[in-house]
Amino acid sequence: MNRFDRNKLPMIKVGVAIAAAACVMATPAHAMKLFKSNPDWVVNLDTTFQHTLGFRLQNRIPGVGNNPFFAEGDYKFDQGDIVTNRSNAILAFTAVYKHHAGIRISGSGWKDFAYDASVKTNPAFPASFSTYQNNRYSSTTYKYTVQGAEWLDAFAFYNGRVADMPYYLKAGRFTQYWGNSFFFGFSNIAYGQNSVDYYKAFAQPGSELQELYLPRGQVMMTLNVLPELSLTAQYFLENRSNRYPEGGTYLGPFDILYKGPNQGGALGLPVGIDNRPQSPDYGLRAIWSPDWANGPIGFYYRQFNDPHPWTVITPAPGLPAALTMNYAQRTKLMGLSYERTIGLLSLGAETSYRQNTALTTALGPSPDFRGASGDLYNVLVNGLVTLPKTPFWDTGALIVEATYTHLLRVSGNADMYNGIGYAGCPTGNKWDGCATRNALAAAFLFDPTWLQVFPNVNLDMPMSLTIGLNGNPAYVAGAFYAQGAKLYSLGLRATYNSNSSLMIAYNGYYYHHGERVPGPIGGYAGTGGNGALALNDKGWLAIVFKTSF
Repeated sequence: MNRFDRNKLPMIKVGVAIAAAACVMATPAHAMKLFKSNPDWVVNLDTTFQHTLGFRLQNRIPGVGNNPFFAEGDYKFDQGDIVTNRSNAILAFTAVYKHHAGIRISGSGWKDFAYDASVKTNPAFPASFSTYQNNRYSSTTYKYTVQGAEWLDAFAFYNGRVADMPYYLKAGRFTQYWGNSFFFGFSNIAYGQNSVDYYKAFAQPGSELQELYLPRGQVMMTLNVLPELSLTAQYFLENRSNRYPEGGTYLGPFDILYKGPNQGGALGLPVGIDNRPQSPDYGLRAIWSPDWANGPIGFYYRQFNDPHPWTVITPAPGLPAALTMNYAQRTKLMGLSYERTIGLLSLGAETSYRQNTALTTALGPSPDFRGASGDLYNVLVNGLVTLPKTPFWDTGALIVEATYTHLLRVSGNADMYNGIGYAGCPTGNKWDGCATRNALAAAFLFDPTWLQVFPNVNLDMPMSLTIGLNGNPAYVAGAFYAQGAKLYSLGLRATYNSNSSLMIAYNGYYYHHGERVPGPIGGYAGTGGNGALALNDKGWLAIVFKTSF
């Protein structure tokens, strides 16, 4: 690998992060090599198959099940039920000519046998609370929850030289990741560079990056102008938003969100309206590696449309009000990164300034179809330690990452900003989900490994924890890392011949909940709180088989 090819190292880091969050690390792919008789061509056909069987272990909490905005997701499955029985396959074709030109095309298909199209909810709720017409999933929810397929990568690349300077050109649909973060995708330099399929991340522990990152049409060129300096330019040809578990599914955070629900439920408004912007995204990057720095220094400038929506009520002339998803446009980002290795320790740090970025927004009317926006400052640091051999394990890894976010100013729709001291936060209390000016969160992965426990079989035990330490981030989707949030997992995996694995893992979630009040149908329901409260009773056990050939 060219020392200035910054595509591969960040992707490896993200792979570790996703594996930590889901408790299943990807196994190396074993490609089928085609056209072996022609030395000019390297042609591979890679196939990855994964099956995930999951069981709900937690009983239903009345504060979730009696909430009209959480009930459909909570009543879809009972304690002990199979919540996912999902098969997924990825097929990837790669052809490389003389190591300097080639193409890649890949696609994915899936089927979850635990799901059908029917919607369930608290039986005491009136029919008007349903978020799906005829209590049947919409085509969008059905595709990503029950059965579907999609194209992934489709690009060509060429490596050459101009004026004796090496360059790398890539065009088509693919993913690209800048910076050096492991875990926190909402506060890093690469935020908005890729849209992310969080549905697959939650529903398929151990999904590979080519499944989680949604490829976007783009053109990218890297030029090594000096032995210690490379420049990269990137221009996007399409916009894509993040993909989340839809309302009414087991891990859906809110029944009326996102693109799947097609009627307003307890809110009583049209829903599922997604206004994706079309303004261009682009980015510039310089990687400088002077000898005195003992590691690469990255400089970044990007403009992008936010991949995560504001959810607001938007009246239109002559039409009733509707719940719509709208996106901040032309956000500017300037960033700086640095990393170095000291023995078994790899250190990374990055800082970024985002201007006119989407901020957390109170649900309410918005005449201009926008939520609150403003400027943020983010700092992220991490370290990866390769575990030395001890009496307790043979090898492994420990990863620690922390992120700090500071709100500089609110510049747009300040009355809608859901932050302390603003009208969008009438209680002025962070435990009700109101954003604070400063926020700190951390994530950990500890993964001891035992080699050759049986012939050709390694064992490892990944343990991960993501925690909101202090304050609630001001950026949109800051609820995922709100103070007191805990997302944790514990697993045990056996890997055979480096290409097949069997994993068992428990995944749990906790967000600080508010007071209990009488529910709309008796009993009590939760009100207020800090984060994705619908996940508080969704702890589940996953058994995952994965193989590549």
